[in-house]
Amino acid sequence: MGILDHADLLRSLYTKLTATIDACNVAAVMFEHRSLTLDDLQSILAKRRKPAKAAEKLLNIVMNHSRDVYDSFMRGLTESDQQHVRHLIAEGSAEGKLFAFRSCRCSTGIVTDNLGGLGSPTVVIARRTNDRKVVGSMPAN
Repeated sequence: MGILDHADLLRSLYTKLTATIDACNVAAVMFEHRSLTLDDLQSILAKRRKPAKAAEKLLNIVMNHSRDVYDSFMRGLTESDQQHVRHLIAEGSAEGKLFAFRSCRCSTGIVTDNLGGLGSPTVVIARRTNDRKVVGSMPAN
């Protein structure tokens, strides 16, 4: 994934993600793709009345497993119509890259990456700004 691995990325967005993800639907998709065990699925579904707890359980599973499980999680977000969550993760990934530019004393840089598994590679033009935002991105062709 580049500067941030998937666990660091999810950890950095943990609070936002637990308030946003419909974990039961994502977990069902991941189970269909054999990325979650039946025990994992059942433990997430058991928390369906407390959506933030279900999301915490799902995120903890994804953070503690391989990149393949993370990729299945991202696919689960797409298949359960949660593109807004994928967008949030992509923004977090881009800001992590911006932090890397800052920490190596670069004020401007360009990174090409598949941001959060969004499909086609994206060029992120990162520049130091007062509000620490990524300046822009566009599909890499």
